[in-house]
Amino acid sequence: MENTTLQTEVVKRWLQNDNYHDFKTIVSQFRDENGTVDDVALSRWLKSKAKDSSQTHYAVMYHGTGASVPVMEDGLKRTSAKTKKSLQSATGYVYLSCYPSSAEMFGDVAYPHDDAVVYAVYVPIRDLLCDRDQLINKRMWGSDDGITIKDTLAHSLIYGHGARTKSEILPYAIARYSIKEKIF
Repeated sequence: MENTTLQTEVVKRWLQNDNYHDFKTIVSQFRDENGTVDDVALSRWLKSKAKDSSQTHYAVMYHGTGASVPVMEDGLKRTSAKTKKSLQSATGYVYLSCYPSSAEMFGDVAYPHDDAVVYAVYVPIRDLLCDRDQLINKRMWGSDDGITIKDTLAHSLIYGHGARTKSEILPYAIARYSIKEKIF
């Protein structure tokens, strides 16, 4: 299997702007020397960015899907009963990951007979919600060292490695990041 990185200049330009935040690095900025993330400080930071009335702050996150899905033409639509690929996923959301590798895995699982494509997207931080589906999995299959995992955006990013939004993501806010070709 070949993984060809297609990170575009668009994504690089997004990250040069002070109000675009790459969540794969943001979470690590709140990690101490023991590897523990200060969820209270992260939560405060998220709220300050969401409530900043002087400018909109954006999260750069990732979404994985099949190559046959016309994302660059149609954008990312909210999950419907018809398009739902997981029994546990709630309808009405677009699911996003902090990490390209996690997004790729979701694309592989949802479209096992199609190449997995990862898209970088930017979403207003104020539109992000905790991904309760991933937090339920984390609680069910083992939490980290007895930590009580809460339904908060900070915990969703730390323990579930993602978030969701009720907003559809339009094509102008999407850049193809990578593609994993399947060899059959």
